[in-house]
Amino acid sequence: MLLTWGCGKDSRLGQGDKDDRLKPTIVETLRGVRLSCLALGQNHGGAVVEGNGSMYLWGAALFGQLGDSSLVEATVPRMLSLPGRRVSAISCGPSHTAAVAEDGSVWTWGWNRDGQLGYKFPGYTEVGSEDCDEPCVPRCVDGLGHDKASAVSCGQSCTAVLTSSGGVVVLGKLAGAAVSAAKSRGGDGGGGGNGSDNSGGGGGCCRSLISDPKLDSGVVVHRLALPLCASSIACGGYHMLVLLEDQILWAVGANSSGQLGVGDTRDREQESFDVFTPRCSQCVRALL
Repeated sequence: MLLTWGCGKDSRLGQGDKDDRLKPTIVETLRGVRLSCLALGQNHGGAVVEGNGSMYLWGAALFGQLGDSSLVEATVPRMLSLPGRRVSAISCGPSHTAAVAEDGSVWTWGWNRDGQLGYKFPGYTEVGSEDCDEPCVPRCVDGLGHDKASAVSCGQSCTAVLTSSGGVVVLGKLAGAAVSAAKSRGGDGGGGGNGSDNSGGGGGCCRSLISDPKLDSGVVVHRLALPLCASSIACGGYHMLVLLEDQILWAVGANSSGQLGVGDTRDREQESFDVFTPRCSQCVRALL
């Protein structure tokens, strides 16, 4: 069962209309359906059905983020399945969607302007034109090699994948806004939001944390150079958090509103700090 509330624009609540809901309201289409995973994007949502591994998606569809090729907004949840596979996890970005199958494969669909789907990405064209390049149905990502995925998280311009071995792979532009802004200031990255240089040689926003992009059949794959195995990942619009196995949280990317949690508003190459716990009311360490 699923309950939704809040703004109903673009049918993002899955209630069959575009009305706002001021309190939790049952989504009738999913009444009695047991769900194992839920994800919300900017204007669409998705859920995984417990047991059979199928998905339900609803809301905006302009960029093909619902995966059914129709580009028609879904006022109520529509079922979607991967060919021959059961889904274990799903994530919704602003205009794209990613899912992890039980066999560890990653499937993506929707907006692909920055290569966040992990495919060989052509130039962006307006949706609805005859030469539209938006993949509107799920497609398996081939650029991960032998890595098996256990989780996925969608940002504005990237898709982050947590592998079963504790690695983190990023498809597309991690912290795209911060990286683009740094590069526009000249040099080979500029060194983050304040022009600082933590690497001693003018690194970009993510230079010291992310290895050089690997080109694999035209796919840009970033592999995070983390000191320990990761246990959880989460992408915001233009920043990313990675929880390591020692309970240290790593943050990278745009920080204009303090979203990295390090006490200022400078974009960062990388930060680590102690995770909040019930026994800790504030971060007790920050490596700046």
